[in-house]
Amino acid sequence: RWWFGQVFLLKGVFLNLTLVLFKSGALQVLWTAFSLMCYIVFVMVLRPWRHQAANLMDCVVNLSLLSIGLVTIYYADRNEEAENTLDKVLATLTFLPIVIVGMGVLNLIWIWQKSPNTEVVEGLEKALEIEELLVRVSHQGVLSLFHSLMNTTSSERNQILCSLKLVLAESTAVQVPGARRLIQRTAKIADELEDAGKLEVSAAHHHTMLLLHFQRRAQSYASIPEESQFIFGEAAALTYENFESRFLKAMQGGSKGGRPPSFSLTAGADLPALARYAAKTMDPYGEGIVRKVHFEVFAQAMTRSFASLATMSFEVEA
Repeated sequence: RWWFGQVFLLKGVFLNLTLVLFKSGALQVLWTAFSLMCYIVFVMVLRPWRHQAANLMDCVVNLSLLSIGLVTIYYADRNEEAENTLDKVLATLTFLPIVIVGMGVLNLIWIWQKSPNTEVVEGLEKALEIEELLVRVSHQGVLSLFHSLMNTTSSERNQILCSLKLVLAESTAVQVPGARRLIQRTAKIADELEDAGKLEVSAAHHHTMLLLHFQRRAQSYASIPEESQFIFGEAAALTYENFESRFLKAMQGGSKGGRPPSFSLTAGADLPALARYAAKTMDPYGEGIVRKVHFEVFAQAMTRSFASLATMSFEVEA
């Protein structure tokens, strides 16, 4: 983070203000400790320096300064001004965390009441965004990927490697060496993806067909809300069987006057297999049902993903 150098300089300014703002030794120690603690928290959270060793060294040095400053409190003179100020500071630090936590809990309750599916929707959007980025990375080629990774630091490469191992462990429900993770997905859920049609073999083809389907409907004869209403009606969720049958009708143009479009990008595709793939894809938690909110999030994200991939393909061809 290039801008963190200004924060480093600002820390020095705050430390030098100690003798300007306070005469009491106890208050000077308190101000110094507070400034150093804030800086240490920023370094631990933001990890601003390019190399991990620099972040670690910065934390160690400032922790040493903090320890030295706290020890000097024994040499500070006691006076009435310091005692009154310290009493107020202790009272504030005691009750402030309770107030902050309480406000956070109330905010979460308000969000849950306003939109119970907020966390699920955000999770799906982030997952689809990651999927899109992985696809874009795969289109860069081995040489470009190799050169880009060689220009990253060791800690950045380790973070990327750990993230990819985490994704692989969750997607396969098999522990990956070095992941050290309690897998949330069960082997049963992973095995369900291996149905009679071998969806995992043609997953890329089915995914492309879904992208084309939603893009075609968004640009031609039916919007995503109309298709969602046609498939789900007033229901919030459907079983796989009901969803597949209704989604099959939607792909054939049933949600717009019962007439299929004049030009179908899914023509010639195995629509029943595509419907089964869509049902399993839009059930991220393996509940055996497809929820309306999941369908709409997937459909909107796939429409955006298709446009992004189309733009990227055009740039590559140009």
